Amino acid sequence: MAHQLGIPSGKVISNEQVELVIRNDDQSQVTDTLELIILHNLSKLSTTFTCIEMSKIPLILELNALPHISELLLKYQVDNVEKLMEKFLIKAIINKKIKGSIDQIAGVVNFEHEKVEAKIDWELKVSDVLNELDNLRAHLEAK
Repeated sequence: MAHQLGIPSGKVISNEQVELVIRNDDQSQVTDTLELIILHNLSKLSTTFTCIEMSKIPLILELNALPHISELLLKYQVDNVEKLMEKFLIKAIINKKIKGSIDQIAGVVNFEHEKVEAKIDWELKVSDVLNELDNLRAHLEAK
């Protein structure tokens, strides 16, 4: 996402960078650009948290200070960034842009993380077990 905007993908996009991106981008696509930026920052947030209150996300991402946020509020037909974030998260999860689930009653989003299969060196494990058995046998024979 960030590479489409000319920003390194490993970093969160700051509000100062947002203004530069919007200035260099087509002004008619400001809301699309803002959505890409918020989605990028959310994906970075999802690597840090497994569960977070939706009301805290706008504070963490500093959405109130985001340039042109009022245009995005109009697009989503909401009057504050908390409601915007809720609608945005629902849309992002439904469209599989972010892996997770939302508990609207509790007001939390649960991010899903990729399960990394641990590579097990079975040869080493078997060797360790056989060595332990040899040690036990030797101990029992010594008695």
